[in-house]
Amino acid sequence: MEVVVYCFLPGIRFDPLPEPFKIKDGVAWISNDHEPNRGQEKQEVIGCSLSYQASAKTKDFLRVAEAPGDKRHTKNFKKIGELLDKYREELSEVAIVVEGLISVSTAKPMPAFLLDHINVRLIPETERDKKLIAEEKVLHTFGDVGKNRNAVVKVVRKADSMLDCISKAEPRISALSIYTLASRAEERFELEIAYLNFFRIIEGYFGDGTPNIDYALKAKTKEIIRLLKPDADFVQGLKSILSRLKLSSKANLPTDEEEIVSDLVLLRHKLAHYNLSQQDRHFYSSLRIDLKSIIRYIHHVAFLLIRKDIDDK
Repeated sequence: MEVVVYCFLPGIRFDPLPEPFKIKDGVAWISNDHEPNRGQEKQEVIGCSLSYQASAKTKDFLRVAEAPGDKRHTKNFKKIGELLDKYREELSEVAIVVEGLISVSTAKPMPAFLLDHINVRLIPETERDKKLIAEEKVLHTFGDVGKNRNAVVKVVRKADSMLDCISKAEPRISALSIYTLASRAEERFELEIAYLNFFRIIEGYFGDGTPNIDYALKAKTKEIIRLLKPDADFVQGLKSILSRLKLSSKANLPTDEEEIVSDLVLLRHKLAHYNLSQQDRHFYSSLRIDLKSIIRYIHHVAFLLIRKDIDDK
């Protein structure tokens, strides 16, 4: 079998399209995507897609036997999730190289491909492969929950009620600015930037203005943990990231409160600095994917800090 994994990037088109290129163990290409055909004379380009194709082991895609009556297909949905994570990492490596090369070639930031929404499909190479697909014995086409590729106008409702505290919010312009930067970065899947900026808000509220961030935040451990509400998945995710960055984590359990704060500070330092000769200590291809679950927690902390601050004024 061959596997193709692809993702979309709205608002960018390539003219002319680049030739397919070899990368990793396969081949990748970029294509322009058009709006749906609704009988119009011309279909406008609405964005582009990045695709990567490589060999795949058929056994990895075989459907899991499920208990009779299991209408939720729990085991197979779990397997789909694992496959999406695997191929998201594969496509992420390709996207990083493409985005980086275009950025350094044009001296302008290349928008990020939407790696939080990928699609995967199998291409049969033999008659046996075709039969397995026809008989639905393999998971041959799947993806993340779909997104509308048409231009969508988002509506802001009840704006007056949101802006009635503007006089109280104005003195917090710096925190609001940083929060917006972080939220936009999170939405664009630029998760290293999102982490650093959400962390800046935590540092701003709990730090003491000195470079000794670790000591300052440890003094506020109880307040941070109360807002963070870490669980076992959070601790394990943080531990995994630090391990892949060649660091030892201190926290093993959600009750290791000071250790959790130290690990968050350690991750902040690692993401803020870089050494090309030791790049595996600062970066790995699926770092953004792993950061996603961690950022959900620190985003919540930043959100609560600002909201409470403004509401209390």
